[in-house]
Amino acid sequence: MKRLIQVYIGDSARHVGSIRYDAQGARESAVFEYERAWLEAAERFAIDPSLPLVAVSLGAGPFLR
Repeated sequence: MKRLIQVYIGDSARHVGSIRYDAQGARESAVFEYERAWLEAAERFAIDPSLPLVAVSLGAGPFLR
C-alpha cells in the first residue's frame, strides 16, 4: 500500500509538506518532504527536531519510523 499524505498546519491550513508512506507486507517506511514555498517563507520553522529545514526528494532521503 502506498499513500501520499499532505501536511498542513495552523488555522489557515498552511501547506508545509508531504509524507510518502509505503507498506509491503510487514515492511513499512515513510519519508517527509517540506513544500518549497514553506522552505522559502520568512516564518518557516522545522515542524519536528528530527525534520530539519532541507529540501529532499520524495524518491530519496532518510526513512523515518
